[in-house]
Amino acid sequence: MRRSCVFTTLLLCVSGSIAYAQCTPEWDGSLGVPGLTTGYAAPVIVHDDGMGEALFVGGSFGAIGGTNAKIVGRYDLVSETWARMGNGLTTGNTNGFVAAIAPFDDGSTTRLIVGGFFAGAIGIPGTQSVAAWDGTTWSSIGADFVAPNSIWGMTATDIGDGYRLYLTGGFPAIGGVSAGGIASWDGSSFAKVGNGIGIDGVFAPTGFAVQSWDPGSGDRLYLIGRFNTVDGIPANHVAQFDGTTWSALGAGILSTSSLGGLECTTIFDDGSGEALFVGGGQMRIVGKSGIFNVLKWDGTEWFGVGGTIGTGRITDLAVWDDGSGERLIASGTAMPGINYVASFDGSTWSPLQGGVGGPPTSGNFPSVFGLGYLSDDLVVCGNFTELGPDAIATRGIAVLSSCAGNCAVDLVEDDLLDFFDVQMFLNAFAVQDTIADWNDDTLFDFFDIQAYLADFAAGCP
Repeated sequence: MRRSCVFTTLLLCVSGSIAYAQCTPEWDGSLGVPGLTTGYAAPVIVHDDGMGEALFVGGSFGAIGGTNAKIVGRYDLVSETWARMGNGLTTGNTNGFVAAIAPFDDGSTTRLIVGGFFAGAIGIPGTQSVAAWDGTTWSSIGADFVAPNSIWGMTATDIGDGYRLYLTGGFPAIGGVSAGGIASWDGSSFAKVGNGIGIDGVFAPTGFAVQSWDPGSGDRLYLIGRFNTVDGIPANHVAQFDGTTWSALGAGILSTSSLGGLECTTIFDDGSGEALFVGGGQMRIVGKSGIFNVLKWDGTEWFGVGGTIGTGRITDLAVWDDGSGERLIASGTAMPGINYVASFDGSTWSPLQGGVGGPPTSGNFPSVFGLGYLSDDLVVCGNFTELGPDAIATRGIAVLSSCAGNCAVDLVEDDLLDFFDVQMFLNAFAVQDTIADWNDDTLFDFFDIQAYLADFAAGCP
């Protein structure tokens, strides 16, 4: 009875109109204002190039952020300004693009390696389709490419023969080494990784992404793309390299289209253990039913993830915590059913905070081509011009805020735990606002108060 009287008194004291604070991930389109002129943005990475931490974005754009940065730009996180990198890259007379950006430490210096299909860094010979950035100047890594050689994916890892940069794309040779679309670089010289990839028919074999992962038997390199052999071994669209030998993954997967293949990969634990996730066009698992755009390899067996998402392509995968736990995020092109970016809840795909849309900056429809991270937030890149259900304006690049690290009991959101937070909770409880159903049992009773006060006493992490 005494506790009830105190509670009643508190409710009387805090009666009145108070806005209840609760963290919800929100879109921020300011990075994309003025954003891209034309084209799209795709690979995105945060890196300190010696000039301070910055966001690097590649794609096919003619300019970004009001600067003359073509196909790659640098966003300074301190000054919040876009800039061209040195004299920039040129596409020549072609429709060039940057498809991959990765930092690499060769033991003496760390450089940002930028790959794609372009004429080169302006004024720097030997930089066609792949060049290194040290924070001040561009340089060649000795690839000696000629058109139409291209780089689509890169990753730096050690799978048993030292720390190396692995590069994949569409190239018969690199740095004087016959490579067939997959090679490694130690900072001074290139080496082939087997005898390359192959494909039947009229389409050129292409590697689109490389990923390192330890399935429990040691680190391995995983290659995905549009191919049906690696090093002469039958392997459709995905293969693994243990440092010595290439091999297929289980019974394998097949594309439903001759144009299809896999484009992206990530490592994620969906609750059943860490696994390799891959995405692309519509695929089926050999020996199993169903058509999928995203698949999971647990080290032993293939599984489909969420059925058919759409008739288009999944272009990138990411793992992101919006504050409710890590989820698998997929982006796509020609995927209006998910509004081009979606999260997976363990059974279904759904648009991520309403997805993106609007008239595209290029092409016939909006798309998301790249996903990255800015602290806890998710960076989304493509050719869209609107964000979420409120159609927030932007052009090709945006940030979705995370609630990870948000302190739930700090209802006032002033980074303090004090009487005002308790006051807000009690007022919410008095009017049965859903935020006051603290134990999520759809009831408003003493157990909610007890639960909130217990969390309040425990403090914030």
